[in-house]
Amino acid sequence: AEINIKPWESLLRELKEGNNGRNWIDREPYAYWKGNPFVAETRRDLLTCNLSDKHDWNARLYVQVISFIYITHLCSKIPGFNFFLIFFKMLGMDRS
Repeated sequence: AEINIKPWESLLRELKEGNNGRNWIDREPYAYWKGNPFVAETRRDLLTCNLSDKHDWNARLYVQVISFIYITHLCSKIPGFNFFLIFFKMLGMDRS
């Protein structure tokens, strides 16, 4: 599920105001995306289109920062999933 999505009416109003700010011909030709790439493989694939030292696809992609508390809350909904056990194993701090 996406987070921080504004109601359609206010988002539409902001988009219209932004579109009136500059002529299309004067705009930078970039596509922007900000979100959580970890919810689907297709979103992770999207990150390969970001700017690199070899390619510029005119895409600027940003990973939405999700708080540690929110991640642990989501993981607590998965039966048998122990986020902290996996986290500490990643850090090499597990005792198993």
